[in-house]
This record gives sequence, C-alpha cells and structure tokens, in this order.
Amino acid sequence: MGTRGYFAYRHRGKYYTRYHRCDSYPEGLGYELVTAIPVNKRDFEEWLKNKREFFDAEELRVSKLKFDPDSEERVYGYCEEVSESEPSDLDCIDWVYYIDLDHKSFIIHWLVTFPLDNIPRGEDDGAWMQYVDFDKDVFYNRLLKLSTPREYAVIHSIDPPEPSASGLDQYSKLEQKALDPSEWTSQSLNLSQEFSLHAAEGLIVLHRHSFSTVALHQPESLIFQTLALGLLSMTAEGLIWISPKQYDDSESKSDKLLATFTSWMVTKVAERRGSACFYWFRDVLIWFASHLDHEGNRKAAVGLAVAMIQELDLDYCIALVFSVRHLVIVKVSNGVVYESEVIEVLAAIPDVNWQEKLTDGLRPLVHYLRLREHAVEGSKSNLESGSNVTSFPVDILLGVLQYADNDTYDQFRKLSRLWRDICKRHLRVGPYTLVCRDGDTFCARGQGDSEVRLKLFWKYHKSCTPYGEAMTENFEVFIQPQVDTCNWPISRGFAGRNFVPMKLHEERQGYDPDVRSTDFRLVIAEEGSDLDKAMERVRYGEEHD
Repeated sequence: MGTRGYFAYRHRGKYYTRYHRCDSYPEGLGYELVTAIPVNKRDFEEWLKNKREFFDAEELRVSKLKFDPDSEERVYGYCEEVSESEPSDLDCIDWVYYIDLDHKSFIIHWLVTFPLDNIPRGEDDGAWMQYVDFDKDVFYNRLLKLSTPREYAVIHSIDPPEPSASGLDQYSKLEQKALDPSEWTSQSLNLSQEFSLHAAEGLIVLHRHSFSTVALHQPESLIFQTLALGLLSMTAEGLIWISPKQYDDSESKSDKLLATFTSWMVTKVAERRGSACFYWFRDVLIWFASHLDHEGNRKAAVGLAVAMIQELDLDYCIALVFSVRHLVIVKVSNGVVYESEVIEVLAAIPDVNWQEKLTDGLRPLVHYLRLREHAVEGSKSNLESGSNVTSFPVDILLGVLQYADNDTYDQFRKLSRLWRDICKRHLRVGPYTLVCRDGDTFCARGQGDSEVRLKLFWKYHKSCTPYGEAMTENFEVFIQPQVDTCNWPISRGFAGRNFVPMKLHEERQGYDPDVRSTDFRLVIAEEGSDLDKAMERVRYGEEHD
C-alpha cells in the first residue's frame, strides 16, 4: 500500500531521517521498528550503545558530504540534511516515527511517546498500538489514549528552570502547616459547580493535544497563559453561558469579527514579579509556575507567592500555584501559612483511572473559584421564610419559568438573592433546565415541564459535522472573562462584561476556511436517543473501526 512515512533517529540533538515509500502504518513500518529494539535489559543496553556509536560515525561521514535534495538518498544516506530540525515537508506524509537515542523514547507524530526500554509489547510485539488514539481532534493529531497506563507514557517537557534564589530564601523562613484536603473535598458541589467541572473535563479531553504541549512552554508565554486561564475560567462557576438557540450554520460567515477567548487573552498582560507571572482571579492569587513536581521549583514558587501576600498585608488569602499539570494550594490566615501537597491536574492523564484522577485534580479549582457571595447549599430545596413567594413550591415556580425565554429567565436572577439562588440551582442550558447531576447524566426539565435525563457532549464546531453528514444540533459556548490586574487591590473581584466564544486556539491556515471550526460547542442529547448513541460511538472511536 502507498502509505508514505518518515522514520528518524535522534542522536546528540540531530535528526537522521529516512523516507519510507509504502506500508508506513503502525502494523507495517511501526511494527518493524519496534521489533528491532531488544526487550532484554542487557541486550537493550548493548543495542543502544551500538546505535550511538554508529551515529557518532555517521555525523563525521555526512559532515564531509554536501547534501543535494535532488540526488538519490543512497548517496547521502538520508532524505533530509542532518540537522537539529525535525523532518519537514510533512503535507504528504502519513506517518512519522522517531527513535530518540538522547532521551530513550519511541515517538509517533511528536506526542505519542513510549519509553524506549518499556514499549508495551504483548505476545506479538504489537500491544503498543492499542494505546494510540487516531484522528481524535479537529486537526487529526495522533495522541496516546487517555487510559494508557502511566508507565508507558512519556510527557514532553522543557528542562526544569533554576529555582528562584529569593523564592527559596522566602520559603526557608516559613513555618507552614499542612493544608488538609478535606477543605475542598468535604463540601458538596452545587449544580453550577458540577456543570463547571463537567465542562472543564470536556475542555481538557477535547483540547488534549494542546494541553499535552503545555509543559513545553514557559509560564510567561501566551500559549501557557491562554491554556491556563482558559481552564481556570471553565472551572469557575457562573462564567459559562450556553446559547439558548441551536447554532445555525448559515450564520457562520456573519460573525467573523466576534472576539474569542484567544484574542481576548492577547489584550491581557499578566503582572510580573521578576520572571514570575500572576493574576488575581475572584480574590484568589493565581501564581503561574512550572515543574511543581520538582521540589526546588515548588518551594521557590510557594515562597514568592506567600511573600506577595505578606507584602499586601492580607489577613486572609488563597493562592493557587499553578503549572496546569500540577497545583499547590496555599492559604494564609491570620499570619499562619498552610500548604497542600502537590495535586495532579493535567498530570492525571494518561492513566488507567484517568477520569477519577482528573476530577480529583480539578475539584479544588472548582471549590476555590466559586462565587462565594452567592454560595448556596446544594441540598436546599425550600424557599426562605419571609419571601413573598414562599407559598409556592420550587417545582411549580420552575414549571412556570420553563415557558420563559432565556433572557427572561436571566432577569429573574436579578430580582433577589432568593431568585438568584433558585436560578443558580436550576441552570438553563439550551432549551432545558438542569435540576441535578447523576453520574454521567444531568436530570432536567424539558419543554412542557417534561422530566428528562441528558448527556452533554463537548465538541469542536467542525466535529459537529462528521464525515460530510448534516450538522448535529449544537449550542455555542460563551465565557465571561473575570481577570483584571490593573486596579488591585482597589477593585477586588472585578468582572468583565463581555461574553466571548470559547476557543483556545485558532484554525491552522490551509486546514479549514471556516473561522468557527475550532469553537467549543455543546451537544445536548436525551439519554437513550439516537443522538446519544451516535455521540457515544464518536466518543469511543467506533467511527474509525
């Protein structure tokens, strides 16, 4: 078969790339490369030594030759000039494999990475293929499956930075206490928080290619901050707004000038403290850092964050020291500093139990970025005494509100704290009013006050039109940015008023002319419906079988 590919060895930072004309799919070229790598530890070390010695000699040989792209590969030995650049001209290439002798990794398309000395083999040397997830995002990036056992996954990352000397000095002066996880696990989530948690999980799964690269970027970079604040915005209850009407594709060309979360981020500049970056988000200090799983970097970041809180002379403050992959929670209360253990957020994936671990990692973000002034008990079901509507059961009021459009429903939130609490506990999502979450489903009221169970699927706009079929009914997802650093601490909790479409990265030029193709969308399916079954098939990749 004419499945073209590249395979390259990386040695001392240089790539030695060959072109493979056919059968480059995993069962062909991929299988051939893997089976050539010894499994036995002693044999592997000998193989690795021989390969490195061979490419030491190759570096000397090719340095004496002039690369001619028009000449036969057999003259020079490689289809591209040996250099520190990865293979180029990939438009017509189906598969790319790297054997990285420097970092001892076997890599497929940059991010699917197995340890070179621990590639899952199985009885036929092909077990590694079951962990490769194909064409799962709008750009057809190949990724490791979320359920890949952690021992088989290698995460690409820049080298850990040198810990800040002043941060380490500040940390050495602290007499901190351990922050008990019960602070964020003992309090049940209300419906609004459950919805934010579900949306944040959906954002990560859908954008997992982008999130997989976050460790390759410094915290001060725009890519890092866009991913970090995008995720934080999704976990903060009350920021997500779902369009009341289904998306009409005929309007796609009329909104090209709509701002997106990405373009909004370009206008924001994080505060800087030396090389560190931070934001204030709902009275919570967000301190960006990297490599929090390295003790020195963790201590330095925590020390700098506490130093800032002390400079501001705050009696109480929560700081989220955040690398996207990991999180450390710092609480300062009446001069006492509390510090949590390192919590895995993006580092929770891949893993056999990735869903449970990812939820555990996101939960503290949902807890600390809640709307405190509007917090209500999730179990509260009756209206407060003294209200002029206390004689009406909530079910009757919601039945009446079900006939109101979304604008009217939102107006009721402004009548009083009581109405705000009712609307908060019963979210309006598209044409439905959510009542509670039950595992993977949400109980809701539909038109005519009918009770339904819903499944929510977070998708790209482009993936709502699979394989040339008619567009699946979907709803636009908007978010209200909540970050302002200009007037701290005078204007604490400042909230922007402009809702923007949720989009974490723009389209790649030449891939799709539709400016909305990577927008974040919500598909709402009643449990057991044909749409539910179709979305479940897409979720688990049955369309590729």
